[in-house]
Amino acid sequence: LGRVLSQGTITIAYCSTTGTCEGFAKKLHKEILHHSARHYKLVQLIQVSELDWWDELLNNEGEANGGGTGGPPILIFILPTWTDGTLPPNSQNLLQSISEISTDWRVAPDPLRSSSPELQLRVGAFGMGSSAYDAHTVGKPAKEVFSCLVGKLGARPLVSKNVGGKREGKTKSKSLMVGDSEVGDSEVVFEKWMNGIVNSVIPSGQNN
Repeated sequence: LGRVLSQGTITIAYCSTTGTCEGFAKKLHKEILHHSARHYKLVQLIQVSELDWWDELLNNEGEANGGGTGGPPILIFILPTWTDGTLPPNSQNLLQSISEISTDWRVAPDPLRSSSPELQLRVGAFGMGSSAYDAHTVGKPAKEVFSCLVGKLGARPLVSKNVGGKREGKTKSKSLMVGDSEVGDSEVVFEKWMNGIVNSVIPSGQNN
């Protein structure tokens, strides 16, 4: 596996309870591979449980010194909602790790912020859930991961405000979107989110 914070690397991290998030993750992976080959040397699809997130987000083994090539590092999450608005047990280390990083006094403020645009981590997240269980917890893990990475740790949203919206009506794509299986429009919401993500990965004017 490549390091998440390495320049020229896109990481799609998912966990799945019913297979929906896995299917979405594979679809996004295929779409990004198709569009981004010239700008990213590595587009990796991993399960959340495969990484030590504390190590991955704080120990970058010299990458921060530059010297890499390709676009800025991108980290994309596709996450389900399990019992009580949590992640499945084997993936709960993700939320635990970023929460601990955000409150640990030994960690410098905004550890993911970079003064170099080519090294600035950019993040996106898609959450799945069902309002049939609890309308208040739909997509909660994805919302918490995104808000912590961007709001507390210094990452930047992947989708800029001017992406999407022109051809697809008034609603613009966002870095964070949530699908509700109970409503039944999660496929449509995911496609809209994915289009915004893919368009944000490709530098403007350089679409294949």
